Amino acid sequence: MVKNTIAFKLIAQNNDPTGRCLTITCLLNGELHTLTNLYAPNEGQHKFLRTTLHEVSENVKGSNIICGDFNLPMHVDLDCSSGSRRPRGDLTLLTGEFHLHDYWRYSHASERDYTFYSSRHSTFATLSRCRSATIGLITWSDHAPITLSLTLAHQANPAFRWRLNDALLLNGEVLDRISSELEHYFQINDNGEVSDESLWLAHKVVIRGVLLQQASYLKRKRESGREALLSHLQYLDNINKSAPTPSISEEIYQIRFKLRENLLARYAHNMKKSRLIYMPQM
Repeated sequence: MVKNTIAFKLIAQNNDPTGRCLTITCLLNGELHTLTNLYAPNEGQHKFLRTTLHEVSENVKGSNIICGDFNLPMHVDLDCSSGSRRPRGDLTLLTGEFHLHDYWRYSHASERDYTFYSSRHSTFATLSRCRSATIGLITWSDHAPITLSLTLAHQANPAFRWRLNDALLLNGEVLDRISSELEHYFQINDNGEVSDESLWLAHKVVIRGVLLQQASYLKRKRESGREALLSHLQYLDNINKSAPTPSISEEIYQIRFKLRENLLARYAHNMKKSRLIYMPQM
């Protein structure tokens, strides 16, 4: 999925038959990039990665960005916790062989953080295009995401087009607010001085204004609750990394469950929006 504020154009796509690697060549705001997402097996990682990286390197155009689950740490000593089982080898030689840079390590030289308790799964990129890299929290998955920010050419945002979120019409508080505002509107304006046509057309604007206001309020409320959960999860996660206890692990599990419910609700809403946008064009 590509955000609609980015001008995206697909040039080429290469799928691994086993489903472990996807590479696309594309234009992002007019700039050429090669993006690869891969998932290494639990055994034979070095062989798989060497073969895959060789195939990718032969077809790179523009910036080269590789991400995914490598099932190996970049540096065993830095990226594995002290109590974990150490894997055989890491990615140091492979990245050197294919002239790749681990941007998270580049920007966090001595920091320790983990995406799956025992190891950190890396993101490789062309350094000149990178702005920042962060490791997020483990929420709905059993891995933490790595976010890589890139510097792209400026692109004008598309014009805003409002669409009704019909879920608002299932919210009793929103319906009460619409009824109250409409009652107030007609009391003031239905006075014989305004034509019926103008009165009717203007009342639609009032309804839209209420819906926009309520949608914004409910969104802020949801985001505030989500940020509070994430903040508490970050606090517990930091404690759990240094001194884990069963009670902290249980509390972390409960917060992740709430975040998964929140995420599923957002997915359902976004899928509905996608159908509304694309189905009429099919």
